Amino acid sequence: MEKAHKIIILTLLMLILSLLIPVPFTEYYTETETYEREYRYKVHVERWTGSTFLCRYYIVNGTIQNLENRSGEFELYVYVGRFVEGKFEIYDSKSLDIYLEPNQTEEFEVYLYTSLDVPICNPSYDIDPPTVLDTRQVNKSRTIYKTVIQLVLESLGQL
Repeated sequence: MEKAHKIIILTLLMLILSLLIPVPFTEYYTETETYEREYRYKVHVERWTGSTFLCRYYIVNGTIQNLENRSGEFELYVYVGRFVEGKFEIYDSKSLDIYLEPNQTEEFEVYLYTSLDVPICNPSYDIDPPTVLDTRQVNKSRTIYKTVIQLVLESLGQL
């Protein structure tokens, strides 16, 4: 009988331990996250090239539209340049600060000049829009540990 008692005690001990040992579970949840993003905008640009007996000129005109529901200042940088021996050389540039109300569209026109000995280049532009703090929903997961007793009690609480 002593051997049977030992087996019963060991079995009960293992059963109690299995109820108390934490088991890993993956929990999925959604969290609101704050992040910084650029204003949304739309740009339409047209370019013309010409020359006189003194210089070559480039005309860049177009429109920029603020697609946000808030005002902001957009910096427009227009330049003419090209790669020379692996390095980008800018021959002329202009910078414009354009303040736009919500959904406002503004026209712009920029004149750039180079000497006649500079090969014809394609004018380019960069826009530095304002930024805004916004929120988005992000799906996340984490590993949590629960004992069998906790799981049973939680399931009884949901009934």
